Amino acid sequence: MLQPVLPHNATCLICNKADQPEPNQLMECSLCWEIIHVPCLHQKYENLNSEGVINEDIRQQWECPKCLHDTSKGPLQ
Repeated sequence: MLQPVLPHNATCLICNKADQPEPNQLMECSLCWEIIHVPCLHQKYENLNSEGVINEDIRQQWECPKCLHDTSKGPLQ
């Protein structure tokens, strides 16, 4: 997954950490503008079923799985 260019002081909205030892890069959603580690988002919302989508036309634009969640499958939990 391609990592977007973020400020050096950017932190995950969920864990408040800038980086983790594993290659769990911070990502910024181009829809809601939240900056998160994807694993942190999956830990918070167990019923997410995707890693999000990278825009094929603009490769540094990513849409988070929370924004792409199909509400017909129920609310995020």
